[in-house]
Amino acid sequence: MKTVLIAIAVVVVGGAAWWFLAKETASAPTVARAPEVSWQYADKGGDETGTPQTEVSVTISGKTSLVGTYQGRCASVSTLADGEVSGTLCWWAGGGKELGVFNENGKWVVKEGDQDEGSGDEPGFRGNFKTLFEIK
Repeated sequence: MKTVLIAIAVVVVGGAAWWFLAKETASAPTVARAPEVSWQYADKGGDETGTPQTEVSVTISGKTSLVGTYQGRCASVSTLADGEVSGTLCWWAGGGKELGVFNENGKWVVKEGDQDEGSGDEPGFRGNFKTLFEIK
């Protein structure tokens, strides 16, 4: 009889542990793995004022998308914004556009934001990110 009671206790404790762990795993948020990202730049010459123009494309997990044509020259950013996994900055004459791949509510999106170096009277600025498109 004692062996039967021990077996029942083991089954009850084991079942409770399994239920608790299954519940915790089911409620845990899923974190999307960052995609592989690379940026491509094509020199488009200068506009009527001589400002250089660069066409920017992004390849995300093997799929390439045209992002747009931007003033200035573009290069990867080393300090990423919150939620950004990869970024590039197109810069000319003290300001530019930052393009980035962001995780937004579990979805990967390409956003465009503003950057300005500021002046002696005003600090620099980085922000105003707006979604351009979602990565499917």
